[in-house]
Amino acid sequence: MTETHYRKLSIPSIAGRRVLADGAPSLLLHRELLWMVHLRWLAGVAILSVAVAAPALELWPGRSSVLVGVGIATLAYNIPMWLGLRRWRARPGEKRTLHAFALGQIILDTSVLIVLANDSGGASSPVLFLFALHMIFASLMLRSPAYAPYLMVCASMAAFMLALGVTGHWPDEANESRLLLAWSVSLVLVTYLTTHIARLLHNQHAALYRKHAETHSIIETVAAGVITTDANGIIATANTCASALFDMSMADLVGREFNSLLEEPVRLDDETCTPRSELWEAYTKSCVQQQEVVGRCMDGTRIQMGMTVNPVIADGAHMYTIALLDITESKRVEDELRSLNHQLERQQRLLAHGEKMTALGQMAAGIAHEIANPLANMDSLLQRAERKSEALSSESGEVLREQIRRITEIVAQMTAFAHPKDSGWEVCTLNEVVEGAFGLVGYDKRMQRIDVGFDFSDEMEEAPLIRGGLQQVFVNIIVNALDALADVSNPSLRVRTDQLGDTIVAEISDNGPGIAPEHVGHLFEPFFTTKDPGHGTGLGLSISYSIVQRHGGSIEGISNAPEPGMTFRITIPIDRNRDGAVE
Repeated sequence: MTETHYRKLSIPSIAGRRVLADGAPSLLLHRELLWMVHLRWLAGVAILSVAVAAPALELWPGRSSVLVGVGIATLAYNIPMWLGLRRWRARPGEKRTLHAFALGQIILDTSVLIVLANDSGGASSPVLFLFALHMIFASLMLRSPAYAPYLMVCASMAAFMLALGVTGHWPDEANESRLLLAWSVSLVLVTYLTTHIARLLHNQHAALYRKHAETHSIIETVAAGVITTDANGIIATANTCASALFDMSMADLVGREFNSLLEEPVRLDDETCTPRSELWEAYTKSCVQQQEVVGRCMDGTRIQMGMTVNPVIADGAHMYTIALLDITESKRVEDELRSLNHQLERQQRLLAHGEKMTALGQMAAGIAHEIANPLANMDSLLQRAERKSEALSSESGEVLREQIRRITEIVAQMTAFAHPKDSGWEVCTLNEVVEGAFGLVGYDKRMQRIDVGFDFSDEMEEAPLIRGGLQQVFVNIIVNALDALADVSNPSLRVRTDQLGDTIVAEISDNGPGIAPEHVGHLFEPFFTTKDPGHGTGLGLSISYSIVQRHGGSIEGISNAPEPGMTFRITIPIDRNRDGAVE
């Protein structure tokens, strides 16, 4: 037996989603700072290499000792920067820590450049272009406040010019002064352009990250397990609900073969459209596989699940997105409903049989009279035979056989109505069904005072019908009409059948008092009746409605207004594909 289980799923809050989205700038800045640290390792090694080769190759116009000191200092302060960023990556802290790292790196790097430029020619130093490169880095990393890069470029230019003045390297020629002015203007322009570009890139990156965070949050909040696998069925990602569904951690799910979670393995791909097929592109647009599967938790608990598999292509890789919904409880409820429906159908059959017995009870007196007549004739003949045996003749034997035949026919009719041989379909005409119903009701004494008129269609085709069921429908309608006509002075019933194309129609009209307009809409509701208490169950027309519905037809009650009485019309489509075999 399937074990039902319930688990409380942890869904990320709105605040949690906001934290995810707000982490984009910090992650981007952290990546940029790590990139700067890697470049600084190269820069320190390059400075020391130039210091070693400069005396022999005359590569540096300044002092080699300065190069050595700057190279060692660069590598030395890069070590704590590297360790601090690695520690932040392991345990993310506040954004202010990263901003402090960024500002510290820029100040130290700018100081190194000022020392190198001042020692290698001042305004004509070969390293002045590195200030422009460094301002690009400053524009990328110093984004808050918006004017921070401009403050940095102004501070760098002021510090450099101050160093020139203090060390006596201030330009004394017009060309050098113009060169220093051009350098200053170019730094400002580079800072402006790179700041603008960096802001655009940052906004795009932040928007993309927020979109990713929103998508992740939506997947996490879906009340279904969502799993993605590669083309071989190996789980790549899973949401919180999937983890709770199988009672496994994310680490246990990722890397596991998806079929290992199921009681019986399934194919994720189509037999004609495998992930390596040329039809994969079309397959991903049209194929969504849905089925019910049974999964197993870590503790062996069985879970009935609805599974939807959708093949996708992400970054050129073939993948599957699998949605899993726990239907254990719904299947249990479905089984209970199915059991209740079987019980309801059984009760309906019992109620229908009860209605038949009620109709037979109403006809009992007439049936007894119909049987009593041939019995009386037979008794009379037998008495004559006892008094004078030679009075019997061949004609007397024929009379006895005729009376026995009448009794047998009556009993057969009653038996067929009360206990039909089956409730299935058989091929017959609607006229035959109506005639059979009137043949049964004819035993009711009340029929003797009713003027019955028949207008049967001569072109009525045979059709697959539930003969016993439809006969009960007409008996119910006729018996109701007899009740309605009890106090009518000139009671009459009119019966008409017709065939309109592939539809057969039967109408039974009476001239009784009819039904109040407010009651017409309730005629076919169970237990609804306008009869006095104890004179009707209110189930006859409701059962009739169900029987006609099985034929795909309709039954309606129509007032004859302004004329007295009521008309019941039954319309049934002919199902030519049904062969009339018993269901």
